[in-house]
Amino acid sequence: RQILNLAPPEGQGSASGVLRLLFYLGQPLGVALAEAALRDGLPETVESVSRWHALPVAELVAAFQGGFIVCAAVAALAAGCSLFSSGGKKTLRP
Repeated sequence: RQILNLAPPEGQGSASGVLRLLFYLGQPLGVALAEAALRDGLPETVESVSRWHALPVAELVAAFQGGFIVCAAVAALAAGCSLFSSGGKKTLRP
């Protein structure tokens, strides 16, 4: 199993778990983190990452919850924008 590096971005040592996860959502690591949670389940992924990186479980849970809420909102927005394209018309898409 790949070890995930959840170190905060440079200069953001005090970033909250949610902000830290949001930073990684736009990178391959964020995709790997989300895939691990979907594949293995959230509790197992949180426990594994917490053990490997000595991060507080509560912080990781908050990061996952906040990150998935944002992901769901972005996915819903993208789906809504795609509904407006029809008949060969092009619309702005996120």
